[in-house]
Amino acid sequence: MYINVTPQKGVRPSSTSSSWYSLGACGGANGGTTDPSGNGGADEGDDTPVYSYPSSGYVLKDIYINGKKMSTPKSPFKIRNMFEDVTMIVIFSK
Repeated sequence: MYINVTPQKGVRPSSTSSSWYSLGACGGANGGTTDPSGNGGADEGDDTPVYSYPSSGYVLKDIYINGKKMSTPKSPFKIRNMFEDVTMIVIFSK
């Protein structure tokens, strides 16, 4: 099961630096959740951890970042050195 959350362009806290990138990450009601969940972001160069919590009976199967499958899905998954908007797809399986 997966849910794809597309980052919202232009959503940005007023206190951030001039280079800020959005992050969309989400689990689903059936399979698991992520933290943060929904749309967020980080300043350029920041490392951003995303935690995946499988529901009972599920396991973390795959993580995709901007369409590219990550070789080792793990939680937390750290997005290192933010330099672009990121869409994260988390797949849980039974």
